[in-house]
Amino acid sequence: MTKLPGFLIFLGIFLGLGMSCASAANIISFNPQTVEIHPGSSQNVQVVMDKVPKGLSGFNITISTSDPKIAEITAVSSPNWGMLPRNSKIPSSSIWIKTVDLNDKVRSGDSSILLGTITLTGKQAGTTDLRIPKTKMSDDAGSLISPVVTAGKANVVVNALKAPVAAFSASPTSGKAPLTVKFSDKSKGSPKAYIWNFGDKSTSTARNPVHKYSKAGKYTVSLTANNAAGSNTKKVSNYITVKSK
Repeated sequence: MTKLPGFLIFLGIFLGLGMSCASAANIISFNPQTVEIHPGSSQNVQVVMDKVPKGLSGFNITISTSDPKIAEITAVSSPNWGMLPRNSKIPSSSIWIKTVDLNDKVRSGDSSILLGTITLTGKQAGTTDLRIPKTKMSDDAGSLISPVVTAGKANVVVNALKAPVAAFSASPTSGKAPLTVKFSDKSKGSPKAYIWNFGDKSTSTARNPVHKYSKAGKYTVSLTANNAAGSNTKKVSNYITVKSK
């Protein structure tokens, strides 16, 4: 059932108007509260209200990062319950989201209400905060909600990406020809690409390849792990022993 008061409150929110303040201490928080990303990488962060004792007709909230050199907001989406959603231009260090609940999807007593989702992208190493400096929110009775933003907000830690450290294991490491060996990547540092050299002029770019050795001999195996920060190679001499039939 469409609620007329919601539409009127929607107009008030979009025009910057309001009525009397509500007494409920609704809490807005970020999920996750602490985000760790690398320069050039991104992660979604939800904006959530813990409860709405008298429902929610609509809102206009501003979300910003305290240090735009460290990270910025590169995407934003409104909740699926909202109608006539709007948001400011992106990317930016400060954005706003507006929407209204014309179909009474968010009702009195509901909890964990999603207000929107932002995508945070790291720019350089450092620490910044996520803030909600401005809010205009109305309940179903037409009163303004004065939310409380969780203390500490969302600390976004952006660490400089480091080159990976290549490591691997294999099973079995010896046996009669033809010998099928399963190789397992054990590298650290979030590699994004792999180059295996099995020592018999064969290679692979799979993370955990399976390779068949057809001839007897001792084979040196190497793995090069790569990410945006660089590469590292692990080489083990005479790692695989293949015996005659």
